[in-house]
Amino acid sequence: ISTREVAYQTLLIANRKLLHQLTAEAIETLFAGRLDEFSFALGNHYLKADMPDKALPSLQKAAAAALRVYDNPSALQLYQQVQKILPLDDYVQKAETFLAIIELKLAMGNWKDLEDDLAELVDLGTQAQLPQMEFHSLRIRGMLAFLRGSKDIAKELWDAAAALSHSLESQMPRCMITNLLGVWHQDINEWDEALKYHQTSLSLAQELADPQREAKSLNNLGLLYLAREQHKEAIRSFNESLAIARQYHLLKDESLAVGNIGHAHIVMKEYDEAMPPLKLKLDLARRMNDKPETIKALGNISKVYFHTDRKTDAIATLEKIIIIKQYLGDEEGIKDTKASIDDIKAGTNEDNI
Repeated sequence: ISTREVAYQTLLIANRKLLHQLTAEAIETLFAGRLDEFSFALGNHYLKADMPDKALPSLQKAAAAALRVYDNPSALQLYQQVQKILPLDDYVQKAETFLAIIELKLAMGNWKDLEDDLAELVDLGTQAQLPQMEFHSLRIRGMLAFLRGSKDIAKELWDAAAALSHSLESQMPRCMITNLLGVWHQDINEWDEALKYHQTSLSLAQELADPQREAKSLNNLGLLYLAREQHKEAIRSFNESLAIARQYHLLKDESLAVGNIGHAHIVMKEYDEAMPPLKLKLDLARRMNDKPETIKALGNISKVYFHTDRKTDAIATLEKIIIIKQYLGDEEGIKDTKASIDDIKAGTNEDNI
């Protein structure tokens, strides 16, 4: 490469940076009263202009906006950009941003490096003097273990998180962990213990005036009622959760509520009523790129197909689940789903489907 070519490339890059800077400044001038609407464009132009200090606040707004509408892939990309340009000594924002990244990876099924990420989160929390980051690390490690079928490990981690939550100023960690411990006890049919945890979680959510936590607690209470064959109470709890989710535009919690309503209709053998909410659940889960919830939706849809003598469709739906579980690296889950397919083909006990 000649000296002239190097000089030309350098000038071209400088001109591009200047063009991005001028574009960003024009946006700020022309749309001064509507800058929140242009946060992504503004942050992107300042980033390409090599002006990270100017890009940072706009990218943070854009990331929060993407998260708010459950555009998880865009939110993840934006938070990762924010993390790269945060000042090295801003440990608080680095820790909080990294927690958002980890939560998104968990939801989207990007689990490969999560254990390393969670260890780094604890280090950032120590540097920022934020002990709640250790709590979140324990909580999320437990969720990961639970999703992978390691229920005993999940319980140990959640018990440790619960113990730590009592030393934290906010009641939010306790609200979160009591919800998860309720799920654990419910999973092993310890219903009375599960009920105590879910009621505590709901009470804390209401004290905190947090609609999202309240919606989650109502969903889990509904599942508990369903397991105890209290069908009317279950449907009522799911509908209360759904109303809160729709009022506050909580797409994830709407997805959970409609999915649980569909599941309740399966339990009550009302298969025609089950399919519409389950299809809505599947659409919402896919829109959020939420792989664990997509698996749940497909699993329940396969049950409807099975119980309405559409066994070919049931098998095809379960095969879609296997593809997602392969992406997640869930070997035990793949075995379970393959066993369900074998059960359908063999015409064995429907309770295994």
